[in-house]
Amino acid sequence: MTNVVVDPAAIAQSELLAALCDKHSLTVATRSKKPNAFYLTFEQGCLVLYPPKEAPHLGKKPLWVDFTQPRFTKPVARKSPLGRACGFKPNETPMVVDLTAGLGRDGWQMAGMG
Repeated sequence: MTNVVVDPAAIAQSELLAALCDKHSLTVATRSKKPNAFYLTFEQGCLVLYPPKEAPHLGKKPLWVDFTQPRFTKPVARKSPLGRACGFKPNETPMVVDLTAGLGRDGWQMAGMG
């Protein structure tokens, strides 16, 4: 299993993060104590995952998705390219599973379409 360390200050800010720690038995520690681990924290209302400091090949930028951005809060039309690709038709809702290895953006929008 990949080593993930969770920011102790972030747990106090986010019930979701506290629940994730309990469910997956994540280690709670400061980043400086475990520089070779992924670091999960809560910043500006979002969960943010930083790559290990000792693994520069993974990059330095964090991974985060903010589903409160306008493009996720507006409903997507069934006639949009994504809706047509999924096979949405008037009065018909097909069963669609998003099996892509992305960040869940398309899956979130498909859920909004019904």
